[in-house]
Amino acid sequence: MARLRPAPALDAGAVGWATASVAGAAVLLVGAAPFPTVAAVWAAAAWRLAAARRGWPLPGPLLRAAAVAAALAGVHTAYGTVLDQAPGTALLALGAALKLAELRGRRDAVLAPLLAFVLVAVGLAHDPELPRPLLALPALWLAVAALAGIAAPGLHPRRALARAGRLLIEALPLALVLFLLFPRLGAPLWDHGGHGATGLAETLELGRIAELARSDAVALRVRFEGAPPPPRARYWRAAVFEATDGRRWWEAAGARPEPPPRPAGAPVVQRVVLLPSGGRWLPALDRPGPPPAGARPGPGGTLRWPHRIERVLTYRVRSWPRHRTAMPTGEPLARNLALPRRLAPGVVALARRLRAEGGDPAGIVAAALAWYRAQGFVYTLRPGRPRGDPVTDFLFRSRRGFCEHFAASFALLMRAAGVPARIVTGYLGGEWNPLTGELVVRRADAHAWVEVALPGRGWVRVDPTVAAAPLRLEQGIDPAAADAAGVRFLPRKTGGPLAAAARLWDAAAAAWTYWVLGYGPRMQEALLARLGLAAGPSPWRTLALLLAGAGTLALVLAAAWALRRPRERDPARAAWARFRARLARRGVPARPSDAPWAYARRAAAACPAQAGEIRRIAALYVAARYGPGDGGPALRELRRAIARFRP
Repeated sequence: MARLRPAPALDAGAVGWATASVAGAAVLLVGAAPFPTVAAVWAAAAWRLAAARRGWPLPGPLLRAAAVAAALAGVHTAYGTVLDQAPGTALLALGAALKLAELRGRRDAVLAPLLAFVLVAVGLAHDPELPRPLLALPALWLAVAALAGIAAPGLHPRRALARAGRLLIEALPLALVLFLLFPRLGAPLWDHGGHGATGLAETLELGRIAELARSDAVALRVRFEGAPPPPRARYWRAAVFEATDGRRWWEAAGARPEPPPRPAGAPVVQRVVLLPSGGRWLPALDRPGPPPAGARPGPGGTLRWPHRIERVLTYRVRSWPRHRTAMPTGEPLARNLALPRRLAPGVVALARRLRAEGGDPAGIVAAALAWYRAQGFVYTLRPGRPRGDPVTDFLFRSRRGFCEHFAASFALLMRAAGVPARIVTGYLGGEWNPLTGELVVRRADAHAWVEVALPGRGWVRVDPTVAAAPLRLEQGIDPAAADAAGVRFLPRKTGGPLAAAARLWDAAAAAWTYWVLGYGPRMQEALLARLGLAAGPSPWRTLALLLAGAGTLALVLAAAWALRRPRERDPARAAWARFRARLARRGVPARPSDAPWAYARRAAAACPAQAGEIRRIAALYVAARYGPGDGGPALRELRRAIARFRP
């Protein structure tokens, strides 16, 4: 019985293209997968290149199976599962490393650039904001060039890159049409459980907002219809937490939306571009009015989106910074006076003292704020590990904490003193960019504050953090400079080349966020309406017919292009054809049976003055057309010689 011959070993060029494409695409996984898994891809690429050059043996079946089992076990140990997005990305990176280590035949080499496309897509799905898309362009270019280089083993790398560049440029019109007209989904393809990995959490735990505040990434961008509010009024309301066990705060079960606030002034209209957060809250200037289209009111005067926000979302909302709400009664009042089962005696004693000093609820709040100012609290991102109860430790021992420490301790003190209180989380501040005319709110602006219910006034905002750090109202924090000694405040950028460059980059990021990442169903429907495709009862059917017609026309044009008279593709033969055309005008036409040297001898006899040039051009043509390698130097000299030839 005949045996199948083994696939021929890969040449060094194919191995180089395959490893380079995957290693380049792995750059997009930095930040999306643990760095050791990305480094494993680069290490596997370097090892496979060295193995190709030095003839090292590739791993056998048993070693490969053991490596796969180790990868699965390691990811499962680290994440507790292999079926979620984060462990899946880590497995993908390790799988790419294993594929590079076992590159053997041509099929493996072709599969490597295709795997690079997947790596780029996963990296962009993790973080589609600038500058990651700019890194994706050279990675895609390299992957397409790798396919060209593997398909044509003798192709020079520069020619492979040039061919890949032309292919990508030719694909741009079709990509633009698909981007604009392909139907947009109204909801994300997947829904993360738990809190948002990049946004405000669904519970308030001491230290969680401090972790978020270490990120300088953009959380939302806001444009105002009119003058922006002053810095002291830039509280962006997101979530309200009323239930607590003394250590953790969360949204109370059964909490219902509150009646809208009674306005006490002109509204502030905002157009918000919210970046993916993983949560369901829509931050808005405190305090928002009716929810925007597609949203619904949430507990405590918040705005809720029906799905977890996994893509850029744009909405328009009105807020009334000056407002008045109704005093809670019944079950909401009892809920915001409830205390945990175990409350430290020191907290109870301090609450009784504040109640005695203040008298009425407003006086109790004022007495508590005065006490906070007098205690020398330190506003820091690194409060250290608490000893025992975190609130008691913060109030009476360490006196170091971030905004959630101030808010949680103040809310418990107010409840213990008989004042209804709850915690609000969101953002505070924002940086104005005059180039885009918008306010940029970053994750480092994450904040927590307290609302207390006062008779005749309803819910009133109280920010105990300002008692220790009054500059927080006017300035942002510098996460890189924060330590246990406190937070360094970062004044808003005003001038200088660095500030101008930062604003310019932010303007580019804003345009990318709004026009590319924010291009969703609403913007697409508006575009279809402008094209006259949204007038009927079924605009998508009309669009489908239009796309089908355009596709048919494209196929017809492609067929006509393919059936037209073929143009000479070989550059050497094209140059030789121009040479023969010039001699034909001198009366030396080429015959179908003429070989290059035969035609050169006949042309030299007819044009003795140019005989030397004719023989040299013929030699260059033979070298460029039939010589070893890609014939690049001979082809360039051939073109120059023909350009100078004047029979």
